[in-house]
Amino acid sequence: MPSSIGLSGIRPIAPGYGLVPVRPSRVLRGIGVGEQSKAGSIETVNGTLKVGAGSQIANGVSAVNGSISLAKGVTVAGKLQNVNGKMTLEAAHVGAGIETTNGDIDIRAGSRVQGGIVVEKPHGNWFGSKRKPPTIVIGPDAIVEGELRFEQPVTLYVSNRAKTGAISGATAIPFSGDAPPSLEQAHESVER
Repeated sequence: MPSSIGLSGIRPIAPGYGLVPVRPSRVLRGIGVGEQSKAGSIETVNGTLKVGAGSQIANGVSAVNGSISLAKGVTVAGKLQNVNGKMTLEAAHVGAGIETTNGDIDIRAGSRVQGGIVVEKPHGNWFGSKRKPPTIVIGPDAIVEGELRFEQPVTLYVSNRAKTGAISGATAIPFSGDAPPSLEQAHESVER
């Protein structure tokens, strides 16, 4: 089945190159959007979604089963959302919040999220009882405006240099430096 994407207003990466939608708004493979590109929205069903530096997305970015990576200077005016897979922001801006059910979230230095974060409770028995809780990291100089609402257990690390809205459903583990301790170190310290 051919890949298709819901992009509008794409500016080619180089003359003769660009992304052209084949069908409305769904793909079954990974998507790479080049640097300084413009799009209306991007959606994938299964696969990695990478948005290149300085790109502008007028609406939202979503994946069902797949990671989402926003490079430095990316602006997503709408919501960033997935069900499974890690979401990473590298000094990027999201205008209408982040939502996931079972995905890890890594909001790195200099990123800004308006509209808060929601980690929804899984419905049914899709994920089983032995899954690990999502890990949420809010890095140094990152800003999350709005509520951070966790409807299921998560591991939440917040830099002592980050700014966040109210947190409900989780207790933040503060860290200093560029990144939190590895999860193995965190688990060892909890067991002691």
